Amino acid sequence: MTGFTGAGSIGLVAATAIAISVQLELLPLGKLIALVQLGLAIGKTIRPLSYVPFECHRIDNPLLDACEDMWISHSTRKLYLACSDSQARRWMVLVVLDLNDPGLQLDGGPHRIEARKLGTPDYTGVDGDGLLSLTGFTGIDLPDGGVRFLVVNNRPAVDPATGKYAANQARAGVNATIEVFERSLTTMRTIIN
Repeated sequence: MTGFTGAGSIGLVAATAIAISVQLELLPLGKLIALVQLGLAIGKTIRPLSYVPFECHRIDNPLLDACEDMWISHSTRKLYLACSDSQARRWMVLVVLDLNDPGLQLDGGPHRIEARKLGTPDYTGVDGDGLLSLTGFTGIDLPDGGVRFLVVNNRPAVDPATGKYAANQARAGVNATIEVFERSLTTMRTIIN
């Protein structure tokens, strides 16, 4: 006796899950239709990448080796990235690129972009090390033209008795916080849950 295998069984499971969700009214029919249209690209025109009137170039900048998150400030036209270098992927920094003047050097070789590392001058971190271990961030454009950053920081666990790093990090668990910074990354506050 052969069982269900391959794409047929996945389709059957998906169809069953959708039918149950609609019957139990967990997923309204209108949202289901929108999800199917989005998933199957109904009403969308799919074009090859060559359709876009831009060229892609390799960017050679050590600050941009391992970027994991980004946010564009529409008011300042700057792209902010959470990056680290390839040797120290554990600790990340915020990097900013000016979209109006990225500093491209079109000299025939690898393209270079001018990126600035944003400092955190008054952020002490855990145990006074000043390090950030970013897992994500977002920004908020402020009315005065500034930018406020909300940075998810998975810092090492701290022993509450000593204020130092916990001896057994695996047992202590993650010490996730949200750090709030202004545009120059002036520390505003730390939010701990």
